[in-house]
Amino acid sequence: MSDQELIDAFDGITVAVDQDGSMVGYFSWHRGSGAGADGVLAVRELHTLTVPATESLLAVAGSFDMVTPSIRFRTSGTDPMHWTIPAAGWSVTDVRP
Repeated sequence: MSDQELIDAFDGITVAVDQDGSMVGYFSWHRGSGAGADGVLAVRELHTLTVPATESLLAVAGSFDMVTPSIRFRTSGTDPMHWTIPAAGWSVTDVRP
């Protein structure tokens, strides 16, 4: 897949960089067409190398809350990102073996 094909496959790709300017994480996402109660931000990939990168990228995803009150992550179910989100802030909606 070329760089352009990767960019075109998502509505956006957000990166996290450290103080040295090195990329330490990213997430790719689809914004969808709904707003308000029907709005959803679908995060397709979230990869980070550091805890601060994870926290920063989750904060960016959360900043969509005014237009997309639901954020969907596809994870393994044992993904460590659950440790950074308060328990009241997320729920499992689908489990597939």
